[in-house]
Amino acid sequence: MDVSRRGLIGGAIAALPAGSLAVAVAEDPLRPPFHIARASAGAWQFRSWTWEAGAWRPLTGEIVSDGARLQVMGHPDRRDTGALQAALVRISGDIAG
Repeated sequence: MDVSRRGLIGGAIAALPAGSLAVAVAEDPLRPPFHIARASAGAWQFRSWTWEAGAWRPLTGEIVSDGARLQVMGHPDRRDTGALQAALVRISGDIAG
């Protein structure tokens, strides 16, 4: 039986549900939502929000279709990467047909 500090700490960390802290932060009711909208034919703009210096700050970017691939310019907040990936799947499906 391992009763060292390392074993106890490792067991305590393993007992935490995966992603529980990230989910709590992502579900902040005061956080502005991720937003994506078509800017023009073959171009979309997205807006994500990050908490910095005591205020919500926008992170903006653009998605451009150049034929068979999508190019993403800009980075969303890490909590919005799933929403951006879902938007890319939806956009690529719309382009394909």
